[in-house]
Amino acid sequence: MAQYQKNQEKYLGSFLKNRVLSIYLLSVFLIVLYSVFHAVIGQGDSVFEIFQSFLIGRTIINNGWYLQIALLFYILWFICTKYIKNPQKQFLVLCVMIACYMVVGVLTLSKTWYECSICFLIGIFWQKNREKIDIWMETNKRERLLLFVAAAIVFTATYMLSFKTLIPSNKVLDSL
Repeated sequence: MAQYQKNQEKYLGSFLKNRVLSIYLLSVFLIVLYSVFHAVIGQGDSVFEIFQSFLIGRTIINNGWYLQIALLFYILWFICTKYIKNPQKQFLVLCVMIACYMVVGVLTLSKTWYECSICFLIGIFWQKNREKIDIWMETNKRERLLLFVAAAIVFTATYMLSFKTLIPSNKVLDSL
């Protein structure tokens, strides 16, 4: 984002080649490497599993979700910045697109696939408003501490809730 803010046209012109293609080629290399490794150890991946690894959603690469999500978010960001000129609308459309992705992720994927989505948006928001945030952080030390404590409480609560079921057990129904 910082590089984009310095020279928008040059950055967007080389973005697909420098960012998206480099991540995708790394993914392709790792898919081939993992396929060979799995074949050697006798695990063997099906053709469908290997093909699916080239798309977003499932992969044979250990922790390959990270590469796929980075690739997806870069593509979504590129689409927003390339075709929407208003920075506020860019961010709003990106938020909506990532929110839609999160809904699909909640319904179809494991938590690791969608939990990082908010961090991507926070990073973009932070970079776009960096000077204002830095000034606020320097001048509002008490509020900064309160914000940190509130964030720690929310993080702890959501982390603890992730291990609990939100639907309590019904002993009557369970006994049937």
